[in-house]
Amino acid sequence: MLTSYRRDPKTSKESGTSGKKLIGADTFECEVLDDTSLAVNARDALERVCSGKGLDSPFRYYSQEFVDHVNDMRFQGLEGARRSVELYPKVLSDLDVVVEEQLTDGIV
Repeated sequence: MLTSYRRDPKTSKESGTSGKKLIGADTFECEVLDDTSLAVNARDALERVCSGKGLDSPFRYYSQEFVDHVNDMRFQGLEGARRSVELYPKVLSDLDVVVEEQLTDGIV
């Protein structure tokens, strides 16, 4: 199991939803995801965010602990996730991301 942190812009107090809690003053929800949920989250992040289609906000899938290394660049945190995702369509204008097959090994 892995913990996923996602920003919840709609509320600033604890939602009371089982398995979720808010963290700090900036309202982040914490949810424990099983392997299937992680795979779905990863697929959706690729198809809906990294594709440049803008169907979802990067903040829906990436945590405050996000770190991405692209060549000599390093992107960190939620702002880093946003900047990293913005690079894809700039470099690959005709980018279309479709996850056809996904393998998971249960080790996170």
